[in-house]
Amino acid sequence: MKVELFHVKGCARCFQAAGALQSALVDMGLSYDETVEEKHVREGSSALDDLVRMNLVAVPVIRAGDRVLVQDDAMRVGAIRPFLQQAGLTGPPLSR
Repeated sequence: MKVELFHVKGCARCFQAAGALQSALVDMGLSYDETVEEKHVREGSSALDDLVRMNLVAVPVIRAGDRVLVQDDAMRVGAIRPFLQQAGLTGPPLSR
């Protein structure tokens, strides 16, 4: 499953969300580059159209399947990890 990160260029909150998302994925044994599709929101973009369809107007937004995590929660590893797990994203099996 691809995780989508909706962001705006130069947005400090979006940068913080990307870092928190990367930390959560690493904790789960997953690669940011292989798991996340960054969606740059700008006028006329399909990413903006996606946000409008979700009735959202502010970034950062993380979407996994049909689940969405927004704004402050999208910047907290403690909120992102359970969000990803509830969306069905799991890491590799633990070695024994």
